[in-house]
Amino acid sequence: QKVLTPISSSEYFDIGPLVGAGISLWEHPDKALWGGNVNVGIMGVFSGGDAWRPFIAGALGLAVLSSDEFNDLDLGCRVQFRSRGSLGVKFGEGLRHVLQCDVTHYSNGGMAGENDGYSTMGLSYGFTF
Repeated sequence: QKVLTPISSSEYFDIGPLVGAGISLWEHPDKALWGGNVNVGIMGVFSGGDAWRPFIAGALGLAVLSSDEFNDLDLGCRVQFRSRGSLGVKFGEGLRHVLQCDVTHYSNGGMAGENDGYSTMGLSYGFTF
């Protein structure tokens, strides 16, 4: 995920576009599912000082999954729309560490007959080199 140059800045809040790509793997006792995704979104970063800054973000994109079925769900097709909301904090020297909580939903958006959808929640840590 890469946050681009802010499009709006104030004393309390910076808003900027973000772009991202990723690979995911979900495992269930009966089957594993992997997928790749690309997305665009927006991130708002609150002013918190030099050592930490909380943020909120949202992104929309497309995902291609290895199957159209997972965990008793019929996703309808392998191509899915992907929406994600995130809350987190950037911290440390140069704000190089990121801890965030994500809620992600996959849906075929009516492109196929079945549309059970699939939602995940996760906690992640990142470090910028």
